[in-house]
Amino acid sequence: MEERNIETMELSGRTLKELWLAAKWAKLLSIIIVCLYFVMIILVIFSGIITSLFATMIPFGGFFIALVYIITYTLTALIPGIMLYNFAINTQKAILRNDDDLATTGVKRLRQLFQYSGILAMISILLVGLIIAVSVLRTIF
Repeated sequence: MEERNIETMELSGRTLKELWLAAKWAKLLSIIIVCLYFVMIILVIFSGIITSLFATMIPFGGFFIALVYIITYTLTALIPGIMLYNFAINTQKAILRNDDDLATTGVKRLRQLFQYSGILAMISILLVGLIIAVSVLRTIF
């Protein structure tokens, strides 16, 4: 297999067009994600207020439950949405200005998004496995 120096690779116009379209869609998707995040936060706050009225039935009241939801939504929605937006903005600016440093930053943000998503996926798999293990052990003992 032929070794190629990736440091000197240049992108064709067709590749730049596809990258531009990917950045455009990423920007739209990130804006939708962040908007839906704030809608969910508003719903969580109102549901926290409603459940706090029934504080005698729920230990810690609705505040604790709302806080858990807010932290969870922030980790799973807001942070990836911001990372995706950073990728889109930096990539679009890099293509418009023909700036290699901005392109590197944009692709770096996309890599960070993939790393973050992978870590969240691994944590989710571990939590599901832990829940299954605890459920099986509770059933046995």
